[in-house]
Amino acid sequence: MENRAHIDEAAYSRTSTERLQQLASDADAAVRWYVAENPQTPSDALALLALDIDASVQQAALDALQTRQTLRMLFRKRLERDASHLVVSADNNGSPS
Repeated sequence: MENRAHIDEAAYSRTSTERLQQLASDADAAVRWYVAENPQTPSDALALLALDIDASVQQAALDALQTRQTLRMLFRKRLERDASHLVVSADNNGSPS
């Protein structure tokens, strides 16, 4: 029954990052997999899980890390694009080109 409770905790989106960090070291690979799948899991816990002995846990952690990296890249590109539009607008002073 303890494993079921740990799985529920690991899967719950409002589980604290501290608790997810603890659950990342759980003896049960299913618990660790749910930790890797939880979007609230800290990156350092995901890095640990990426080295897990269980291949499915490793893959889930690597996928989560890759997703976060992709989102950061897209967000940066969006900020750069928005910033360049602001510069162009300021240079034009709102007048048509």
